[in-house]
Amino acid sequence: LLLTQDERILFAGWRRSVNTDVTLFIALSTVMVVFLYAFFAQAQKARDADQMFVETNARFDTALARGHGGVWDWDLSRGRIVWSASMFQMLGMEESGTVLGYGELSAMLHPNDPDLTVLANSAFESAEKTIDHRFRMLHANGTWVWLRIRAELIYYKHSTPHLIGIAVDITEQEMLKQRTRNADMRLSDAIENISEAFVLWDSKRRLVMCNSKYQQLYNLPASAVTSGETHDAIMAQS
Repeated sequence: LLLTQDERILFAGWRRSVNTDVTLFIALSTVMVVFLYAFFAQAQKARDADQMFVETNARFDTALARGHGGVWDWDLSRGRIVWSASMFQMLGMEESGTVLGYGELSAMLHPNDPDLTVLANSAFESAEKTIDHRFRMLHANGTWVWLRIRAELIYYKHSTPHLIGIAVDITEQEMLKQRTRNADMRLSDAIENISEAFVLWDSKRRLVMCNSKYQQLYNLPASAVTSGETHDAIMAQS
């Protein structure tokens, strides 16, 4: 007995099964390729973003260092302070990490300057919520660095208070002010020791300074010889 069957009919079911499997395989492969491409593209974007972030931070720190400034974020509830790298450079310190405890900071403050916690508390009580303060910090070489900090009280998530601001090295300005005060004192002493009466007026005939002999010559009260007083007003009291 011989049976015959058309090949197309015999293998029709198998072909449908293979076609279905091949279609599913191609579809899944396409989806996997798309996902892999998206993954690697996103990973590359993340690496590029990280690199850009690092480069931006480096440029930012360089700009701060050139301007003798630094940025810090003081977490008041935890007593932790985050500094920029330029702060370490200003104080001649090696950067061992950007997070400091307040105890570490307090040890570097000048003993004659107000405690920064007092200023932080005043920010809580003030409607301004800002701080503008000058103080000294110890440099690694043993000298004192004058800093001016301008910060604002900000509340983060869960009402966590932070003082965020910028600190600028104003040592040169403070030294210049001190030299100016010393020069003024020496000038005042020299003028006071002149044997004659001495007075100095500005271009608008307002008093700049005078010695006691000038005051005695015109019988002027101490209240009359104040800097900025006009010539006519002083003469009226002579």
